[in-house]
Amino acid sequence: NGPDAGNVKRDDWAGAANALLNWSAGHERTTFFGVSVGVQPAQVMERYRAFLNALGGDGHGGNAVELGNPALRSERKSALETGGTWKRAWVDFAATVYYYRIDDFILRTRIGTTQPPLASMVVFGYRNVNAELYGGEIGATLKPAPRLSVPLTFAVSEGRNRDTGLGLSEIPPWEATLAARYRFALQRITLWTEFGARLVGAKANPTPLENPIFTSAGGFALWHARAGIPLGK
Repeated sequence: NGPDAGNVKRDDWAGAANALLNWSAGHERTTFFGVSVGVQPAQVMERYRAFLNALGGDGHGGNAVELGNPALRSERKSALETGGTWKRAWVDFAATVYYYRIDDFILRTRIGTTQPPLASMVVFGYRNVNAELYGGEIGATLKPAPRLSVPLTFAVSEGRNRDTGLGLSEIPPWEATLAARYRFALQRITLWTEFGARLVGAKANPTPLENPIFTSAGGFALWHARAGIPLGK
């Protein structure tokens, strides 16, 4: 981790600021544009994780170890977002696109190997790199009946290490949700029930040896059934 890691005491500051511009055309259409900046310090485990077995092994089926890095700098994010909504009697539409530029993004990666008398094993740690995230989401809420709504969303995302041009392993390529929600009254109490699913696309790990904890994975579907009581009016 270098000589700076010998100073295990760190004082960090964190914060965020944002500006949002909204424009509306009556109650049917709205548009927004936002910019923001923020600073987030490293997590405790990223800085001070003990010399322990690394999840995912070394990428070749063998064991590996993981070590925190006390010298990590705080992540600094600049963000741009824009989008809008369009409401009709039978459906509500929404769309958003975003771009995040992150300096000193904290990346888990291979940093070396153990030395004798220990058996030779890959060591994973944390390093500051420069990254970017971008993507978008579209959504619609169908209203086929007064008490029935059908929310749908579809989102795409991409993350890249700006220093190497390689993708970030933990970013799923796309995600979709769908559900059917019904509201009804029971003895003057308003209730709702919902049945739906979350679908996530398959992801091929772009750096399997640098970060084998995130293996290439197939897509999956997560189904849910929920019920609740709205609080407030």
